[in-house]
Amino acid sequence: MSEGNASWVPFAKEEGKHIPSSAQLPDVFDSLYDHHGLLPFESGNDPASCRLLVKNSNIIPQCIEAYKRNIAGHGIALEYVSGEDDNSAKEEWNRAERFLETCNLEDNPEEIIGQLIEDLESTGMANMEVAWPSGSEFPTIFRMDPKYVRYTKESKLATIKLKRRISSTKEVEEFTQQIYARRYAMKRGTSVVWFRLFGTDGTENQVIPLKVGNDGAYGEPRWFGNAPGVVGSREAEELNVSYFSNGRMLSMILTVTNGRLTQQSMELLSKVKGSQSQGVFFTLKPKGKRLAAPWTRRLRRYQSRWTSSMTFCNKMRSSWNTGRKRKLISCHPSAYRRFLLAKAQIITGRQHRQHCSLQKNKYLSLIASGS
Repeated sequence: MSEGNASWVPFAKEEGKHIPSSAQLPDVFDSLYDHHGLLPFESGNDPASCRLLVKNSNIIPQCIEAYKRNIAGHGIALEYVSGEDDNSAKEEWNRAERFLETCNLEDNPEEIIGQLIEDLESTGMANMEVAWPSGSEFPTIFRMDPKYVRYTKESKLATIKLKRRISSTKEVEEFTQQIYARRYAMKRGTSVVWFRLFGTDGTENQVIPLKVGNDGAYGEPRWFGNAPGVVGSREAEELNVSYFSNGRMLSMILTVTNGRLTQQSMELLSKVKGSQSQGVFFTLKPKGKRLAAPWTRRLRRYQSRWTSSMTFCNKMRSSWNTGRKRKLISCHPSAYRRFLLAKAQIITGRQHRQHCSLQKNKYLSLIASGS
């Protein structure tokens, strides 16, 4: 700090790391929406932002984990429908067992379903890819990361074919239906791979889409209505940690009049923070003109006035004693009035000297007693 200049120095908060509680993160489809006719997410509702909110919450991850364990954590087991047993459906039982054991050679069905549940509860949407490898009797299923999946509008007329078991005849029949289906795009590296709805005609791999709610194409997580509470709780916790790490917990502030801190004192203030500042006091060395106590300044002021008044009165008494009183009054009335005023000031000065002396003694006694 140079002579005669002043500047603000931030002591309350240090600029440092900050964990964002909610933000619209970079979108991998940023330049592809218009080109491919894809539907964008609402601001803050994209999968990456939702996952960040879940990560920063202190309760949602535990709820999702419990939900996942209660559904998929106990495993998957086959069971005959009512009226069927080994005598009537043993072949279908064996085919179903074979599918569960070979549907994905890396992850078992329980793990894939658990991943889908986590996606659904974290982002409001989940997608399972169904691929038919060449020459394979059964399809392969994969979990699709919602961060890299986008939908189109329901503008394509398609025919969907699904099989249903009729309870009255206990026969499995195939049914067809005309629907307006979406197309599904997945970003893989720099390319976009397209998928079709499960059961519709086409050559692409198929997708089984899942979502929470009926509003919009992508769904919305169950906890999204409490998003402000999640963000507020996280920000409060961050502020609390930042205060105890970088804040100053001062018990007293000492202000200095007509002074400025040295560079050494400024560096000392900037270093003392967090737990190091609890119950600690340190000495700051200001520079500036030394000022006397208020009672000392008042005493000096009246002492100066009293001295000048005494000098003038002594001259007037000398003229008085030599017999020039009447001449002084008649010829110099203003000087005579000044003489009377000086006498009054002398009396006042004496009283102030007594008052300041009492104040000084009182001040010194307070210092001695440590009050």
